[in-house]
Amino acid sequence: MTRFAETKSIYRATLGLLFLLLATPSHAEWATVLRVVDGDTIVVRLESGQKEKVRYLGIDTPETVHPRKPVEPGGPEASAANKALVDGKRVWLSRGPRNRDKYRRLLRRVSLEDGRDVIEHLKGMGHAKRRSQ
Repeated sequence: MTRFAETKSIYRATLGLLFLLLATPSHAEWATVLRVVDGDTIVVRLESGQKEKVRYLGIDTPETVHPRKPVEPGGPEASAANKALVDGKRVWLSRGPRNRDKYRRLLRRVSLEDGRDVIEHLKGMGHAKRRSQ
C-alpha cells in the first residue's frame, strides 16, 4: 500500500469514527446485517429485534434485482463487494433527512464497527456513484 493510500484510509476511518460520535442516539442505532440484497441495499436486524430493509443513503449501484430491469454491467461486482464488506457484520445506521423511500426501505448512512463508512468505501472502489436525494 502506498503512503497516499494509507493516509487516505486513515482519513476515511477517522471521518467514519467522527461521524459515529456526532450521530445523535435518536437518529442512529446498531444493527446486524442478515442479508445483502444488492450493491446498495441490505436487510438488517435492529437491536430491538425488528427486521428492516435498508437502502444506502446517497448512492446508486448498477441493478441486479430490479423486477423490470435487466442486470446492469458492474451490478454483480457491486453486490459482491457489498457482501464482502457487510454480510453478517454489526453496522451503525445513521438516519438522513428522510426516514424511508417510496418502497418503505429505511434510508441510512452505514458504518462498520471499525468506523469505515460503507458508502464511501463502495464509491472509492468504483462500485457506486453519488445519487441526489
